[in-house]
Amino acid sequence: MVCGYYENGMFYVSTDARKNKILQIEKNNEVSVAGLGWYTFQGRAENLGWVKDEKNAEIRANFKKIFGWFDEVGDEDNPNSIVLRITLTEGVIIDNAEKYGEKKYEINFIDKTVK
Repeated sequence: MVCGYYENGMFYVSTDARKNKILQIEKNNEVSVAGLGWYTFQGRAENLGWVKDEKNAEIRANFKKIFGWFDEVGDEDNPNSIVLRITLTEGVIIDNAEKYGEKKYEINFIDKTVK
């Protein structure tokens, strides 16, 4: 199962290194993240390696804290169970609030600006 969380301009995702998307990222690390028709983000993905690697200890602890079921679904003993970090570069958030009408926010994560 894939679990992911956002922190400080980056998404951290637990996944399997053998998945097609990870194999594609090895060739081209520019990715998009989108959800529910109200946001799209672009960024660069990086395989941080095995989820149980000592360098990923803090990220792994966050997975366990955020996702109470991570011990059951994280497949942590599998060396192909990895952490994927997506560092965001830009994005758009659409606020569909009916009260004020639709608003679009363009975000530059590098310069930390919003228009």
